[in-house]
Amino acid sequence: GDKVAGLHFCQFTPNKPVIMVIGGSLGAGAINKAVRNALPRLLKDFQVVHICGRENSLILWQILQGFREIAANLCCYRNT
Repeated sequence: GDKVAGLHFCQFTPNKPVIMVIGGSLGAGAINKAVRNALPRLLKDFQVVHICGRENSLILWQILQGFREIAANLCCYRNT
C-alpha cells in the first residue's frame, strides 16, 4: 500500500503511529469490545483503523468524537 494515500484516506496525521485492528467476523465481539474500551487511552498516542462489522461501527460512532466511518466495515479514529 501507499502510506501517504492511507493517511489521507483516513484523514490521519503523519505525526502519530497507526494501529490496525481486524475483528469483523463471528467471535470477534471480544476484540471489538476490547478496542472500544481501549480507544480513549490508545488515541492519546496512536491513530486507529478498526475493521469491524457495521453494528460495532455504529456503536462507536455514537460514543466517540474523531470517529470516521469510511465504509460499512472500516473505521478510522483520531483525536480531534
